[in-house]
Amino acid sequence: MVKQPSLECLICKQIISNNNPDCETCGYPLHGTDHEKETFMVLRGNREIDLEEHDKQIRNLGRYLKVIGGFTAFWGLITYFLMAADDKDLIIPASSIVLGAVYFSLGIWSKKKPMAAVVTGLIVFVLANTVRFIFDPAAIGSGIIWKVFIIIAFIQGIRSAKEAEKIKKELYYV
Repeated sequence: MVKQPSLECLICKQIISNNNPDCETCGYPLHGTDHEKETFMVLRGNREIDLEEHDKQIRNLGRYLKVIGGFTAFWGLITYFLMAADDKDLIIPASSIVLGAVYFSLGIWSKKKPMAAVVTGLIVFVLANTVRFIFDPAAIGSGIIWKVFIIIAFIQGIRSAKEAEKIKKELYYV
């Protein structure tokens, strides 16, 4: 039995049979022309730039989650201190502080698991506003511009996290 000669892909370092025209893992044109190899590298570089941009958007969303958490907790404290002494109901301020801590924690978690953190953040945001609406129907219109802005940010974060995962699979063969 004759052993097939093999070579190592310059991009992904996989051992490939010498008779394959392209790397089976990353698609690098092993026996391509200089132009084909250069084109592959340029396209790969563009995808790496795309990945950096999506990662930047994900980092920004992590910051937004922390800011939302801080404002939510701060609002809970303000609400508590503005209540009349005989009207001190801890449910609203306490729930705001807990919700703020959840958002802040999701902002931290988004560094490790961006998709899970963003989806969880969106679900928590929608559920919290739904519960608020149930107890106070007038709250649906309160801060509507901020609510729309936050939902759009979550949706963009989900798109960026999804695209970043896709690009990482393409570039790093995860």
